Amino acid sequence: MKNQITDLIGLKIYSENGMFIGEVDDIILDIDSKRIDSLAVGKLNPEVVEIKSHNCLLYKSPSPRDS
Repeated sequence: MKNQITDLIGLKIYSENGMFIGEVDDIILDIDSKRIDSLAVGKLNPEVVEIKSHNCLLYKSPSPRDS
């Protein structure tokens, strides 16, 4: 299945237990390995993430060597 990268912006993110985490605000690509490197997550659920000064959380995917 192919998607445009822009289709992922605004996508809702849920935990494995089905709890809403937030929405995709930005995507960082690793062009060399042809994969998503990181996601910036906004509209965070305050029940899951303590929001102090920023309204965004950066999720970095594990490198293939870490798995």
